[in-house]
Amino acid sequence: MTTATPPAALTATPSTPRRPRSWLWATGSILAVALVIVATLAGRAVISHARQAAQVVPAQTIQMQTQTSSAKVVPPLPVTTVIRPGAGVALFGVDAHEGHLMALTYAHEANCPPVGACPSEPALASFVTYDILTGKLLSTVPLTGALAASAQASVLLVDSGVGYAYAISAHHVDRFGTLTGQGLGGYDLPTDASGDRITGAEVASPLSLYLLSGGTLLALNADTGKELAHLTFAGSGALSGPVLDQMNERIYVLQTVAGQAPTLFVCDATTLRIIGRYTLPAATLLGPISQGAYQLRYLYTFGADGAVGRIATARLTTNNGAAIALTPDPQPALTGARALGWYYPYTTHLFAMNATTITAFAIGPSGALTPLAALPSAAPWPPAQQLPVYATQDIAALPADNGAVLLVRPPETASTSYAAPNAATAVILARAALAKLLSDTNQDPPFVTPQTFPLDLTPGSRATNYWIHFSDLGWRGPYPGHARTAATPTTGTPGAYTVTFSIDWDQLFVRQHTWTCEVQPDGAVRLVSESGDGVP
Repeated sequence: MTTATPPAALTATPSTPRRPRSWLWATGSILAVALVIVATLAGRAVISHARQAAQVVPAQTIQMQTQTSSAKVVPPLPVTTVIRPGAGVALFGVDAHEGHLMALTYAHEANCPPVGACPSEPALASFVTYDILTGKLLSTVPLTGALAASAQASVLLVDSGVGYAYAISAHHVDRFGTLTGQGLGGYDLPTDASGDRITGAEVASPLSLYLLSGGTLLALNADTGKELAHLTFAGSGALSGPVLDQMNERIYVLQTVAGQAPTLFVCDATTLRIIGRYTLPAATLLGPISQGAYQLRYLYTFGADGAVGRIATARLTTNNGAAIALTPDPQPALTGARALGWYYPYTTHLFAMNATTITAFAIGPSGALTPLAALPSAAPWPPAQQLPVYATQDIAALPADNGAVLLVRPPETASTSYAAPNAATAVILARAALAKLLSDTNQDPPFVTPQTFPLDLTPGSRATNYWIHFSDLGWRGPYPGHARTAATPTTGTPGAYTVTFSIDWDQLFVRQHTWTCEVQPDGAVRLVSESGDGVP
């Protein structure tokens, strides 16, 4: 039987299965993500460029406010060297004979989060010695083994007369040579040390060491630690000092009781017997002692309202009865100061440091103070302790934030002209200007502040942690990152410097931001560009 062939139109051809279209969705998703990334990067570049163009601000002169009643613009105080070893300096002093700076350094930086408790203060790591003229590191001695007690020191005292430095912890003293920096042995404090921290110390070269421990004043043999005398003060008031008046063989200690006028005790330097009592105005702090004109000596005081006073030691006569009320003589030229230092034995310069500024004064023949130069930098300093100075070379060692020490040398005379700043001075001027130039992101504490950036210009960067406050999540962090500072002479403008501040932080990915400032020869600062990721 013959089978008929169907017409071509009716012939069935096997069909090919339809391909799934999911690959189109995948490809589309990839393209969408790529477009978002490209748009984000392009947008970031456009926004960065726009921000850079928009935030060029007019030149801003740093107003170096003096402590006089009227503001005066003075030249920048020249910085010869910035010292900041490792994690920073905790305590330091100067041997005025050898021209060496001695310091106890931190083992690591303390980072305090914006929420919760701050970590305890880090232990100390080493005793270091620097040449004060060059800033060169001369020696480093780890605080380990026999020197381990110094890792908890709260006072570093330098005796230039014998070339010793004393690292003093709650119950132990270690001695170091200021010439070599090497440890020279130590001793435990006597049981009469009544506190868990030494809050003040003085040395009368060559043998007597005076310590304030809790409510007790101790006099020791500085070489052996043998107790020579002790005095326990009655009451529970806080004690400050001691301040040594070696010329008159006296020790001054101030006791402050809440709600009462503070009492100034005058003690015999040999026996520690109280030989005089005086009440001072409320909220008075004890300052250092200085030699004034005509061999007069003055004990300085700081008032709560910013007033600075002084008392001629000749007024502190022996009295065995009730405390005598005493009002310090006001020193209006120093208003606002909270730390003072002089050059010895040549009392031709005085340094005054308030909350924001260090000012160098010339001391005239009659004791009048003329401001010579100033610097927008300051850090906490014990008010009863003089700022360290190296007299023969007119160099002062001054505390700065983040454990830095500034070595400065003031001009000899006041001048209306400006000396062009060097790189170290330019960095401090520019960094201070950032307080006015940084954008306010309404975060407290701010994501970045002028203190974020290192003062020294050593290669590398400062590791730091950043925190961000989100309106719905609260504080988040820490985000690890870095901060860097660089300074180069500005091309085409002799005496000017270009100072660059940059940060990076790891928030999902590494982000960065840069500020570039120009410091003019007269100390004026201008923000010339800003670029990078948005600052929280």
